[in-house]
Amino acid sequence: MKLKVLIVLIFSSLLCFTLHAQKKLVGKVMDFKQQPIADAQVFLNGQNVHASINKRGYFEVEIPEGVDQIGIYSPKYGVLMFPYSGEPKLSFMLLEPKQVEKEKISIGYGEVDKDNLTYVVDKIDTEKNNDVQGYTNIYDYIRGRLAGVRVTNDNKIIIRGVNTFNLSTDPLFVVDGSIVSNIDYIDVREIKDISVLKDAAASIYGSRGANGVILINLKR
Repeated sequence: MKLKVLIVLIFSSLLCFTLHAQKKLVGKVMDFKQQPIADAQVFLNGQNVHASINKRGYFEVEIPEGVDQIGIYSPKYGVLMFPYSGEPKLSFMLLEPKQVEKEKISIGYGEVDKDNLTYVVDKIDTEKNNDVQGYTNIYDYIRGRLAGVRVTNDNKIIIRGVNTFNLSTDPLFVVDGSIVSNIDYIDVREIKDISVLKDAAASIYGSRGANGVILINLKR
């Protein structure tokens, strides 16, 4: 009997902890004309939660403990970042894109117009500049070619103008949309393009993008 009571108490404690650790958010995503955006994606601290947005623009997600930033991404309207402080309901309005031809920038989970990003440090497009011959590794290829980016003698990459996170200066590496721990293995001849992001453009990845993001797309 005592064992059964103990099991019930443990289960109740775990249930209470789970309910306390998560909060429910009801959100609405609209464009500048107050029309719902059903193809938008929802990110919590840089993680895509694959929330389903209905035809009225509403979505509902569980917010785990520690989430302090919500990102909304739309292929047409770009990225909107919003600090989260435990609100049960939030509305997000994405502004009108400029009706001009724009350069597309990959941000790891899709492409947005360059004008919709707060800061793109620079980009190397190997298909436009066929100059990869003679480079032994990716660090030598990047060194001195990207504005605002420094590559040290021991192949550490530092993006200037960002705050370091947890005393580390390492940027986040995203290769073909997947986060990787390093880029040592990449053959320079297989690179399609390299983009460097910081500020709001990198904040979609949450705290992991605090030191900037190096985005690498490989040739298919």
